[in-house]
Amino acid sequence: MLRDLLDWWDGVELWLTQLPFPLQVLLAVLVLLPGCWLAAAGIDRGVERALGAVQARRPTREIPTEPAAAVSAPADGLHDLPAEAPEVSDTVPDTVPDTVPDRSSRSDDRT
Repeated sequence: MLRDLLDWWDGVELWLTQLPFPLQVLLAVLVLLPGCWLAAAGIDRGVERALGAVQARRPTREIPTEPAAAVSAPADGLHDLPAEAPEVSDTVPDTVPDTVPDRSSRSDDRT
């Protein structure tokens, strides 16, 4: 039975290689495009299921419903949060180091 399948496949290959090139390309596109699409959809579905199984095994984290300010902190004054976030500058400093590290003193130089 396997021999019959291999003989049939050899016949298909022989028939395909004897076709003009444009027909070979057309047949390849008509066969490979849906095949690749089905393979991609199957891989996508498999990855979704695997990730869903991993996610289902992870313990869920409880999200606090109270605001962060209501959480009690030590009363020593060292852990007080500022009322407003500090202002962040979007500018980059104009200073550039004047010196560049000297590479001539490296011990692993290969010359």
